[in-house]
Amino acid sequence: MDIDLPETSKRGQERGYSQPMNQAQQPGPSTVEGSEKPQVEAKGSLSPTGPAYRQTMIMGGHRRSISSIKFNPDGTILASGASDKHLKLWDVTHGELLRSFEGHTEGISDVAWSANGEFIASASDDKTIRIWSMEGAGEVKIFKGHTNFVFCVNFNPQSNLLVSGGFDETVKIWDVAQGSDPSSP
Repeated sequence: MDIDLPETSKRGQERGYSQPMNQAQQPGPSTVEGSEKPQVEAKGSLSPTGPAYRQTMIMGGHRRSISSIKFNPDGTILASGASDKHLKLWDVTHGELLRSFEGHTEGISDVAWSANGEFIASASDDKTIRIWSMEGAGEVKIFKGHTNFVFCVNFNPQSNLLVSGGFDETVKIWDVAQGSDPSSP
């Protein structure tokens, strides 16, 4: 079966990295990047239709490489997870660190926001997923069940289920309210 793909054009290109870029997010005419450098870099487009980007801020604070960056639903807060075991929340407008969460015993591989932005989940090499509250409670749940690194995590649109994938070659769906994997016997 042949599939015709539409012609694409390169709108922006980033050069100058000596280490691989792990993830990029683009909520509008700007982009935010996480790499093996221990910082988050925000860049604004010089032109909405042009290829040129300029750096607008650097948010330093991680001690090791950044593996995941995600905007909250309204685009005002950026979450970054890193191999230093920390989940950090950043004010996108000013680049200020709002909060840092600690609890994982190994590096964080992925982060995900709930649809309403009240919670954030983090997946880790420590074989767990943790849910953190934006309302000051910190860590509210720990999900255990993977037998190897948890590589990715995401909420469903209603935020009542969480899905995770791991190096144990499993995809797990978790009931957020119960804190359990409903597919387990």
